[in-house]
Amino acid sequence: MVKEDPGLERVALAFAEALVGGDFDAAHRLLAESARARWTSAALRGRYVEMVGYFSEPPGAPELEYTLDPGDSSLCKRGDLGEAYVSIHCADEGEGVLVVACREDDGVRIRRIEWGRP
Repeated sequence: MVKEDPGLERVALAFAEALVGGDFDAAHRLLAESARARWTSAALRGRYVEMVGYFSEPPGAPELEYTLDPGDSSLCKRGDLGEAYVSIHCADEGEGVLVVACREDDGVRIRRIEWGRP
């Protein structure tokens, strides 16, 4: 079943837009505390550049492809809002980020990131 949580959708798309826009500090601010411990701004930049380094041109605007309810996602744990996949592509090349989001303190935050095509 597809989950329609505007918080999940918003944070997933904002994260991908920050990556594509080169604002890795903004992407980092969207992470949950546990993910911030693993993914510094520099680590996000490095992984993103590694993922899209073969692109022949800069990617266009990211596109939200789907969201899933926590019960339909093998990546979600108790308390998660669900998972969302956002494509990052240009011309004939494409990648994406899959994120799992949760509520934390002041809003929706990304707890887990999976890089690349499914």
